[in-house]
Amino acid sequence: MRIGIPREVKDGEFRVALSPRAIHGLAAVVERGAGAGVGFSDDQYLKAGATLGDPWQCELVVKVKELQDAELDRVPRDRCLFGFHHLPGEPARTAALRRAVANLVYDRTIAGAGHNDIYDRPEFRATMGEALERVLAESQRR
Repeated sequence: MRIGIPREVKDGEFRVALSPRAIHGLAAVVERGAGAGVGFSDDQYLKAGATLGDPWQCELVVKVKELQDAELDRVPRDRCLFGFHHLPGEPARTAALRRAVANLVYDRTIAGAGHNDIYDRPEFRATMGEALERVLAESQRR
């Protein structure tokens, strides 16, 4: 299974879904500049074994933020999209996700965590990692 890592396009969003270390040993396709906002160069991804290209053509696309207007038509059919999606009041984004036969919408709130520190909490990282492992394991069985 190929894992696609697009560059986030939401205003003010500079994170990347997976680091070069996280993709080591995986078949990953990274969009040019995807990790630049957090200090990961394309060369670091290449050294970890990734290829640079169109991540939206992969079987699994891993994002940080919800789909933006510019990405709505890029969601491929029969693919899995993994990321954080806040869908209430977002009918266009919801419809785009429904077009995909297989998708995982992941949204987790940890009680008491502030918006800025939620992603650094160990229980958050473990839960997201476990969910991604389940998606990968399920796709390998198909």
